[in-house]
Amino acid sequence: VLVGHSLGGATISLAAQADPDRIRRLVYLTAFLVPPGQAAGTLAMSDKDALIRKAVRRDAATGISSIAPEAAREVFYQDCSDDDVRMALQLLCPEPPTIGGARLQLTPERYGRVERVYVECLQDRAISIGAQRAMQAAMPCKRVVTMDTSHSPFLSRPGDLADVLGGLAG
Repeated sequence: VLVGHSLGGATISLAAQADPDRIRRLVYLTAFLVPPGQAAGTLAMSDKDALIRKAVRRDAATGISSIAPEAAREVFYQDCSDDDVRMALQLLCPEPPTIGGARLQLTPERYGRVERVYVECLQDRAISIGAQRAMQAAMPCKRVVTMDTSHSPFLSRPGDLADVLGGLAG
């Protein structure tokens, strides 16, 4: 079982395409569930209700993105404690443009045979609930679980998230 959060959704999709026989289930945790031939970055930029553009700073020369610390709480961690936000800010690191810009080459014969589950987060400001549900409609999942959290339920409600993921492990 692979869990992908946010942009990690594209990563787990590519893993399923590469080796579907080793993966029973993909869990998209308020993540980009990208249709074949599309790119996560394109989906992110089309989400007009998200605040992600407020937080991401992209270096024009390298394409490397980083998160503006002053916008991080509002976009990613609004329901998290001050201590958790301080810790999360220390863990953020620059990200290359590779995965966000890649058009995912996913096939029904490989990626398509791996079960998908989506954990949507109602208060997410990085990927709006409307965008999460549009991705689910375009790429149906076997099950959808709803959490009333921000983009970071692993910080704001770790016990509840552990219960959800534990229930999906079997």
